[in-house]
Amino acid sequence: MTSLSLRSAETREPARGSGKGLGVLVAILFVAVAGLGLLAYQFLQRTRAVERQLASVSVKTDEATALARQATDRAVAAEAAARTAAEARRLAETQTADARQQADAALQEASRARETAARSQVEADAIRKKAEAEVNRLEAALGQIAETRHTALGLVMNLGSDHLKFEFDKAELRPEDRELLSRVAGILMTSHDYTVSVNGHTDDVGSEAYNQG
Repeated sequence: MTSLSLRSAETREPARGSGKGLGVLVAILFVAVAGLGLLAYQFLQRTRAVERQLASVSVKTDEATALARQATDRAVAAEAAARTAAEARRLAETQTADARQQADAALQEASRARETAARSQVEADAIRKKAEAEVNRLEAALGQIAETRHTALGLVMNLGSDHLKFEFDKAELRPEDRELLSRVAGILMTSHDYTVSVNGHTDDVGSEAYNQG
């Protein structure tokens, strides 16, 4: 009986020692799990912080990219505006130069036209004075032969009823009339570019049929 009791006591003591070891193990596992949970929580927090930082950096990057794109667009627009302004300036300068050349050419042409007009006026005045002098000379020369006057139609010389008479039923000029016409012809032959018209009438001696025959 005594020996059996001793074996039973020995068998129970190891059971108590095993329970303590299990409790320690459980405590260690709990601490380990708690530590792992804390580490996991800290890691999660750091991960979330990093994600927030990355998101903030991404937003800032997007904003910076948008600003850079806007700046690039403004730069491109400014360059295009500058090119347009430069082209407009070059076009305006070209048009101004062309207009200046045309104005200079017009002034030169006007100056030449004025010079030509002045020369033409001088020539016309000279021709008019020469013509007037010639008419005055003819008027004076013819006036020594018979009455001569200056009219709108030109010089009119009136030989009168005593000149250029024909004898009855004859067509020959009298010697004094031939001399008169010779003097008139001599004066007229000294001038050129004149037209001479002769107007007169016959006598009323004889019938009309006879005078027209």
